[in-house]
Amino acid sequence: MTARAKATRSLLGLLAVIAACWGTLLLANPAPAPDPVLVATTPAEGEVVTSPDEVRLTFDRPVPAGLSTVRMTVPGGAQVVEGRPYAVADDPNTIAVRMPPTRYAGTYSVAWSVPSSTLRPITGTSEFHVFSSAPPTAVPRIPVDRDPVVAAVYDVFRAAATAAFALGLGVAFALGVAWPAGAEHAPARRTLVYACWGLVLATLGTIASYGGYAGRLPLAEAFDPAVVSAAFGSEVGAVLLARLLVLVPVTVALLQVLARPAGSAGARWLRAGAVL
Repeated sequence: MTARAKATRSLLGLLAVIAACWGTLLLANPAPAPDPVLVATTPAEGEVVTSPDEVRLTFDRPVPAGLSTVRMTVPGGAQVVEGRPYAVADDPNTIAVRMPPTRYAGTYSVAWSVPSSTLRPITGTSEFHVFSSAPPTAVPRIPVDRDPVVAAVYDVFRAAATAAFALGLGVAFALGVAWPAGAEHAPARRTLVYACWGLVLATLGTIASYGGYAGRLPLAEAFDPAVVSAAFGSEVGAVLLARLLVLVPVTVALLQVLARPAGSAGARWLRAGAVL
């Protein structure tokens, strides 16, 4: 094979990798969406009802119930939390929480929080009356600050993912430009493998801890299965999973590039450029 044919094949291979990465991103990344807006509550604001079994919040778009927070105060002023919010089966735009088993006449106050695209909480309040109206005695409290342990776990996973990415890219670049023979060196290859698996595990950990971080949940609730599942189904979770999908063609391409001999300085720099 002539040098020109080899160069052409290398260029086509690089373009194929670029196309595979962009195709994966375009197919896997969710389309950007505006922040949700509350359009209705059930019971409605100020409504007098008999004895509802649940309180529903309806938004103009689907919201992740597992990443949302709803708090309620009963007429006596006590704050009650009857489990995590859940999605309403027949309405993807609605989340709900159960009323306490024992219900008293008077005013119930509700406070809610859902994550925005910038991770800042979108909050609101409402109140309704059971049997008869009365002035509210207390307002529910929505967590404002993140649990330091949950925030630390999330930050550690994010930092670990960045470190694994930097390690893998740095080793691949060094093997491409400075030490071509290192591609045959077992410790160097193991470093690339460890970096790849480290990025995978750290990314999965980032998604798993994202729910508690975004929802400002205490440690006892942050890793609830419903919260973790909602994190994987969120827009941020989809973006991070797309990162893992892109890692597949990138890893294959790196292995192909590093496996090819590169004797001249120009060939080594070409390999290093392909890595970048």
